[in-house]
Order: sequence, then C-alpha cells, then structure tokens
Amino acid sequence: MLLASLPEELQELVNRVCTAGFVCNLRINVKKTQVMTMDGSVIDITADGVPLTQVSEFTYLGATITLESSCAQDMQTRLQKALGVMSGAQKLWKSRTISLQTKLRLLKALVWPVPTYGCESWTLQKPDQCKIYAFELKT
Repeated sequence: MLLASLPEELQELVNRVCTAGFVCNLRINVKKTQVMTMDGSVIDITADGVPLTQVSEFTYLGATITLESSCAQDMQTRLQKALGVMSGAQKLWKSRTISLQTKLRLLKALVWPVPTYGCESWTLQKPDQCKIYAFELKT
C-alpha cells in the first residue's frame, strides 16, 4: 500500500516502485493495482504508462477500506463469516458428550477470531456496536 498527500507524490512513489521492480525483473500488475482518494476526487495515476483503476473501496489484508472510512461493511462481512463457522459446527454444539466448558473454549478459539480479526482498525458507531452485541447473543 502506498500513501501520499498529493497526486504528484503518489505518481512519484508508483514510478519509484516500477523502476525498482524493473531492476529485479518485476512488474506491477496494473489489473490488480487500484487507486483511491479519501475525498473522492478523480486523479490520473499510471504504472508503466498504463492508467490505474480508481475505486471507492478495496480490500487490503482482509479488511475493506471505504471512501467514507466506515467499517460497517467490513464488520458485517466478518460477522456473517463467523455465523457460517457457527452453523458449520452445529453437530459439535448439540453434542451432549462435550462439556459446556469445552464448548465455550471452542467458541473462543474457533468462532470469535473470525469477526474480531482486524477489529483494532474499526471506527465503531452506535449501530455497529448494537450489531456486535446482537452477534454475542446469538453465539
């Protein structure tokens, strides 16, 4: 991820990466490389003369970064994935041979890491907190 304050600075960074990559026989994949501005303005950034796609959101290291800096979509996606993990282990949760203490330990080890991965970067608002509390009640 490259960050810059001005479009000219970003273009210079991209040019440096292209030049350094060329020395090592590496090239930027322009189909996968995207540009996003925090104010929504349109800028023209190129890599090796090919314009890069400008987007309003993208996924980086599993987290969705949006133009509005909202974490609601990312949080909702992670909660849905965690519910999928929960429903995939229904046989385990309904088992009478596994103690409640073991089930709680499994819940903490298998389910909770799914929605909480990357939560340090979330900017939670009241509705987001309510969704997390509702998820806690479901689990």
